[in-house]
Amino acid sequence: MTDTLFAPANARVLGVVRAGIGLAALMELAGSFGRVLALAEPSAVRTPILEPVAWVFANAAPIVLMAWLVAGVAFSLGLLTTAAGVVLAAVMFGLVTGDGQLYSNHGYLIAFGVALLTAGGAGVAFSLDARRRGTDADSVPAWTVFALRAQLTILYAFSVLAKLNPSFLSGTVIASHLRRGGVGVPEAWIGFESMFVLSILVVCAELFLAVALWRARWRPAAFVVGLALHVGIVVAMNEAWALATFSVATLSLYVAFIGAPRGGHAVVWDDACSFCGAWVRWFRRFDWLDSLRFVPRSGLAGSGLPMDAGAALEAMHVVGPHRSSRAFRAVTDVASVLPVTFLVAPLLRVPPVARVGERIYARVALRRLCRITPGTGQASDPVRT
Repeated sequence: MTDTLFAPANARVLGVVRAGIGLAALMELAGSFGRVLALAEPSAVRTPILEPVAWVFANAAPIVLMAWLVAGVAFSLGLLTTAAGVVLAAVMFGLVTGDGQLYSNHGYLIAFGVALLTAGGAGVAFSLDARRRGTDADSVPAWTVFALRAQLTILYAFSVLAKLNPSFLSGTVIASHLRRGGVGVPEAWIGFESMFVLSILVVCAELFLAVALWRARWRPAAFVVGLALHVGIVVAMNEAWALATFSVATLSLYVAFIGAPRGGHAVVWDDACSFCGAWVRWFRRFDWLDSLRFVPRSGLAGSGLPMDAGAALEAMHVVGPHRSSRAFRAVTDVASVLPVTFLVAPLLRVPPVARVGERIYARVALRRLCRITPGTGQASDPVRT
């Protein structure tokens, strides 16, 4: 177990999660700004939890808010990451321990996330610190990623336990927080039977997530369920900003479950095709985990990959640690390791979607325009392939 926890893990995972948690901290600042200033008024009614912390928030609110803003931006960008993380964690823990009117569950989640990322050295990759040093670390000890995974699992497990009571299971809690009218939930849908079923589904979804994220076979389904759960509560419930903040913090932790090693997926593409090149540029742009290794068809001979140039001419291929794929399936495999698409990538594997995707890919492949002469990088006349 000790060897496993100290095995190398992709350092960029910490960097990407850090950016997401930092964004959530800034969203929490926007949502809490007015409440913090209101509690600083002499006439404010306060409910302190820890008196010294409450005194700081009441008497130095502008300084606290400015520190929160500066540290949040710096932490998100990975600039002076350790110092920014210490300041941001202190402010976030102060938020949830200073006054009962400032407490929020997502504030608590963000505070622990910032603390774990700071302790794990989240500025060693995918950060301005790494860029300034000119050294982007390849790996970090696996315990750092494990800690983020554990935090997400504990969140869902605790949420399930907290909901196992007659009040929530009856559906009254959900019904009382639903956004009604306008773009909200129609009144006709709000009844005992529907709310009871919905409450059971929420508990089952969170229980499934607490378990399924740890199983490679179930993980794609967990990604989709988690995305649907968090988008659903933002769309359907009141306090949309607070729930959006919670969802950004929570879904950022999902990145720790992608499990993509750096350079673990070789993308073989036709570098004589300008259309293919455009897609590869987008893949590179969003490959924040650095999990893709791009192999042009013209350089395939020296790559060591078991593939001939003819196959690469017909379709894009992805050679991964456990399997190889081509055409639309290759696009799906790329999407599954990009932090901006991995949550929806499993939907591309659903048979009806996959069949439509394969047909569209084949049609586009037949009509794509190649504007580069193979092996020269020089423009040529458009040629349909």
